[in-house]
Amino acid sequence: MTSWFLVDFLSILPFDLILDYGEFSRVARFTRIGKIQKLIKIMKLFRLVKTVKVKNKMTRHLQELIKISVGVERVVLMLITFMILQHITACLWIFIGKYDSSSK
Repeated sequence: MTSWFLVDFLSILPFDLILDYGEFSRVARFTRIGKIQKLIKIMKLFRLVKTVKVKNKMTRHLQELIKISVGVERVVLMLITFMILQHITACLWIFIGKYDSSSK
């Protein structure tokens, strides 16, 4: 709640819908709230980059600790990616089946 909550909260607000309603549109043109929204999204992107850097450090530390080879790591990553893609494909097939049966 103390570190990135405000940035995350502001990035999910639908500023375009809020500002199009009523008197807010004149205020929005004056203050250029849209630029602030883009700045918040850029800050969120920087946070994501920081997370990737931490992940890379943790991966290196884990590799030193477990001492698995690069080939084994690639095979495990490929298997995990394959399983995730299979899950997404199965979910899509279920959605298509439910959508098709409800349209009859």
